[in-house]
Amino acid sequence: GSGWASKYSGEYDSEDAGKWYGGSAVDNQALFYADGTPAPSIKVWDYVKTGATTNEVSVEKIGTSYKEVTYNESVTMSEYFPITYNQGEVWEKVSWNQQDLQAVNTRIAGEYTIRGVVTFSKSITQGEYAKKTQADVIGTVVVLPYNLIVDENDAGFEVGTNFTVNGNGIKYIPSTEDVLEGEGTLHWYSSTAQNPTITYNKEIYLEAGRYTFDAIAMGAYNDAVSLQILNANNQVIVTGEETKLNGWTLNVWECENPKVTFQLTSNTVIKLQIKVGIQAEGWGSLDRLRLYQCK
Repeated sequence: GSGWASKYSGEYDSEDAGKWYGGSAVDNQALFYADGTPAPSIKVWDYVKTGATTNEVSVEKIGTSYKEVTYNESVTMSEYFPITYNQGEVWEKVSWNQQDLQAVNTRIAGEYTIRGVVTFSKSITQGEYAKKTQADVIGTVVVLPYNLIVDENDAGFEVGTNFTVNGNGIKYIPSTEDVLEGEGTLHWYSSTAQNPTITYNKEIYLEAGRYTFDAIAMGAYNDAVSLQILNANNQVIVTGEETKLNGWTLNVWECENPKVTFQLTSNTVIKLQIKVGIQAEGWGSLDRLRLYQCK
């Protein structure tokens, strides 16, 4: 922006403010177009005194439509869509693309885009939509994941009987120290560097498809978590990327989100495993295990 200069500004800006003190050197940028013709804003000082009204109608903003659905829930979109005119917001009738809606598979987690057409209730006389009666719009449907770890106590580390820990540094499962969700958590601390693994021993039968295994975690800087998929013989078949942790928090939305996404080409029995890279004096917590089919 440009401020208002006084004559004393010539001491440090002789070429600009020193010449044009008493006003703004670039105030014409808001009041005139590049070719020198006045912009509508030049009347602002009149409007301050008298107010301003117009008979022109323009579309100032096309809104958004967002809907979350749970596993196997039917999808219905709102019949109305928000349009902001220069005279205010109106919820207008919208027609959604039926093929897009039918393509939403609520058994598979993911984000789906739904195209639509909104019809204006006003005659648009200026702006991008001048003389148009409709506009293309976009809606978003998010299918929330259904957790294939069906025991909520296991998924939240509320009990520890179905987990095996190999290596040092893991506190007793469940731990009540730095719990991220529920009443229990997976927690670790070690005065020396360690690399323990925690295996969920319940076998999970999955049909061919694409899946994601994820969790939430927080911990000491440079402690790390990676997630693995094992077969029924405890052999690693997929390893996710290592996720570095970034400090203490008990807010779920501030936690890191280690995950591994994998494709199965045939029906497979799997197990889940967590690897923790603990630095010397490292500490942290991991919680909310989820396994779900995705797009």
